[in-house]
Amino acid sequence: MSILIDTETLNTGSLLKNSFGEEYFYSVNHSAFEQSPSSVLYQQLFQEQLEAEDTLYLFVGSDSGLLIKYLLKHPPQKGSRFLIIDFPQIIENLPQPFKGDEKQRIYLYSTDEWQEKADKYELENYLFINKVKIIQSYAVIDNHIKQYKQLWKKTEEEINDSRWQVRG
Repeated sequence: MSILIDTETLNTGSLLKNSFGEEYFYSVNHSAFEQSPSSVLYQQLFQEQLEAEDTLYLFVGSDSGLLIKYLLKHPPQKGSRFLIIDFPQIIENLPQPFKGDEKQRIYLYSTDEWQEKADKYELENYLFINKVKIIQSYAVIDNHIKQYKQLWKKTEEEINDSRWQVRG
């Protein structure tokens, strides 16, 4: 069963700036970043989740680009990669444009191109060794825009299907 996501109604809305100087789309993250800097929230959320070597981490949602900034300061371990998936409307309107950092192995792709790009970064090999982790951003966790939860489920479904094809 393939999950269809209505992206026509996805609206980024306006950017807000919190008291820590961080910009984010209110429609995506509401008040998630009002009380604490995003770096503190991500540290609490991820704790030791991102420490594995030889792992492909798929992040669903960029949290208005704040997740990207965090990951750039906490690059992946040896042999690992961070691939962030978000909607084209969000990527096109990020406060600080980002296409990827090949040296740090951190990439941002739209919902309609991530699978093709993941293949370029050896998705099949990561699936074979069972080292693909799908991580929820605050956009998914807080679910203010229902399309993020749908994207999470669709990504999970696609990875599980691919895993089954690779590992049998």
